[in-house]
Amino acid sequence: MTYTTVAGDTWASIAKAFELKEASLKAFQANPVDAEPAVGTVVDLRGVDYLRAGAAGGYQKDASGRPDIYTVVEGDNPGAVAARFGIPVRQLVTDNKLPGMWSLSPEATASFTPGMKLKLQNPS
Repeated sequence: MTYTTVAGDTWASIAKAFELKEASLKAFQANPVDAEPAVGTVVDLRGVDYLRAGAAGGYQKDASGRPDIYTVVEGDNPGAVAARFGIPVRQLVTDNKLPGMWSLSPEATASFTPGMKLKLQNPS
């Protein structure tokens, strides 16, 4: 998933709009980020997959090679899974109709069941 910048965009405003941490958004980019993005910059919102605590499961890829189905493992939580794939946590929760209260906190694991399959759709 990518986003093309417009006048007035900053790393902070893009991160906020897509519910990402600014540092994570910058880390997703193929080249080091030294300044604010210029108009027309294509920003990578999904980033490079890397394992993290709370998102250690495997995934399947779609025809274009992007992760699209994630398999939950013990200890996973929505905030970490969303961050791993650059998806806003609300989008992950909504797309998968996850019940209960969800947050970015690592304690939010109550309704994740190992083996559960999650859609990994980034908003367009």
